[in-house]
Amino acid sequence: MPTFRLTLQRTYYKMGFFNAGVTHDGHVRRTEGPVRIRLGQNGPETEGRVDRHANQNGTARVMDGAQLKRSFQANFAPMDTVSVDLSSQDVIVLHGRGDWGRPAAAVHVADQPQPRPSRKVESDHGEVRRP
Repeated sequence: MPTFRLTLQRTYYKMGFFNAGVTHDGHVRRTEGPVRIRLGQNGPETEGRVDRHANQNGTARVMDGAQLKRSFQANFAPMDTVSVDLSSQDVIVLHGRGDWGRPAAAVHVADQPQPRPSRKVESDHGEVRRP
């Protein structure tokens, strides 16, 4: 079975895509176009696509964008690993801890990056300076 362990690099985690890499590229459809991405063995599917122009060497980039990004962020942390099953040319199955325990829509406020507090200080004369 053609599977590999994918480390969720920060870019993958933030943007909702991943690269198959040279070693596993032969198991991904040879042409650009749609591919279904299943989150867990019996989980929900989302419509993604294979892009073969994003990487200079022509290897497959599997893209989904918002849905995959939300799913990564709801269920993992950057640098966690996900098992990618490329057994089918039509469906890529992603497995992870808890098999995608929380649905993508359940991203909590605590999971989102929080704004940093301002360190600006206003003087008695109305000037703004940094401490």
